[in-house]
Amino acid sequence: MSKKRTKYTSGCLAGSSGCQYIDLEHLKNFDISIPPKDVVDSFNETLKGIVPKLISNSKQIRTLQSLRDTLLPKLMSGEVRVKYDKEAE
Repeated sequence: MSKKRTKYTSGCLAGSSGCQYIDLEHLKNFDISIPPKDVVDSFNETLKGIVPKLISNSKQIRTLQSLRDTLLPKLMSGEVRVKYDKEAE
């Protein structure tokens, strides 16, 4: 983007505290590229396989965080102990 265009874009932004927005009248002056349908379809097809995995991973992360938050204080206080078998190594 050219310096002139960057300056214009920055001037279009309004708001404070990280809540920036672009006035609708300024937005009308921007060119927006829309990809061809085959590119959009290919992108959507790719995401079909990724999104379910992301959702599954997010659920697993929340479960593991909950277990950590529950068990770690108990382990640290000695309320819960873990049996350790050196021969299992």
